[in-house]
Amino acid sequence: YGHMDLRAILKLSSYGLGVVIKTELSKNRLRIINPAELELVSRQVQHFIDREKRCFLVKQFTIAALTNRLQTLTFLGRTLKRQTKILDFGIRNLERVIKRLEQQKGNNVTADLFRNYNYEGDRIYISTVANLIPTRYRFTGRRRELANDPVNVTILYSYIGLIKNVRRILKDLGFHTEIGYLHSEPGNFDNLALDISEEFYQPVIDRIVFRLFIDEIISEEKHFTREGGHLFLNEDGKTLMSRILQTEIRRFESFITQQAIKLKKHLMENVPYKPYIWTIPEGANQ
Repeated sequence: YGHMDLRAILKLSSYGLGVVIKTELSKNRLRIINPAELELVSRQVQHFIDREKRCFLVKQFTIAALTNRLQTLTFLGRTLKRQTKILDFGIRNLERVIKRLEQQKGNNVTADLFRNYNYEGDRIYISTVANLIPTRYRFTGRRRELANDPVNVTILYSYIGLIKNVRRILKDLGFHTEIGYLHSEPGNFDNLALDISEEFYQPVIDRIVFRLFIDEIISEEKHFTREGGHLFLNEDGKTLMSRILQTEIRRFESFITQQAIKLKKHLMENVPYKPYIWTIPEGANQ
């Protein structure tokens, strides 16, 4: 899954041939692309190789990710009615990052530049939320691997469920999900699902999970178990989060599908892609 492989897909697509993808990092995971799917996949490849086209998509995913983090902080401010100084400080800093991001244009922009804005915004967002969550949960920041505090364990479990559903929607529409733009890790068959998920982590997951911990509804003693020195959700915890996840994914599934269709139209028909920006419902309190 490097540029040579992507260009080979484009060449084969011109002959209307099916393609079998096998990478060094995913030797046992073959992806067969039949001729009917090949036009969409070849457009995915074109937008990956073309720096300007790729940067456009990376910027859109990043704008959505940062704006929805900002919306989540605003939502927490409306519903908690406390810790306003902490939230106001985080909101102002995040607004500055978004403003700088939106001003980036021209030949000097790169996908990595936008990724750095995403990381910067995430640090502000997480540090703000961490100050709202009781210290007994030991949440000090994002841990994507070997999470050992209840908050990160719950977020990771929930994110995986969301990504799985986004991947299903994308595959149903004929996308090759290894070809992502903001996320482009070789051999990762969820790259594109991770891109779309950036638009939905906050409204689907964070909005609920952070409130569960801020309001101390989840208990480490009741909902978690420790095995081999690592923390995991126990059956009660999985049951609780699976029920919440199913409800929220059903609520947002049509929006996720709409975004996947918008991306397909952008790739196939050059219709400008507009990311999903969560609008906080009036009077929202959950």
